[in-house]
Amino acid sequence: GRRQTDAKRYTAFEDDSAIPRNQESHAATACSCIMLQPQSSIRLTWDMTGCIMVAYDVVMTPIGLLLDQDSAWMRVLSWGVNAFWTFDILLNFCTGYHKDTRI
Repeated sequence: GRRQTDAKRYTAFEDDSAIPRNQESHAATACSCIMLQPQSSIRLTWDMTGCIMVAYDVVMTPIGLLLDQDSAWMRVLSWGVNAFWTFDILLNFCTGYHKDTRI
């Protein structure tokens, strides 16, 4: 009866909240165009670029503190690295994750 119909129409989450299935599928469709797979080549390239940026920060931060000179190219690289890390935070919100056997 009524109880089975409600159970089929709603999806329960771990925190016992529920949303209608039609809203869940609409949200999943809307987000799927901007979601990155965690093992995609785009994400892998981004992560490898992040490793290069960490290496740059490890080397250049002490050098920048020791040298009082601030050249134009160091300022440009510094702004580029800061922009990368800022965009990385935003990109992490658009990257899927593994939960059990699902992404």
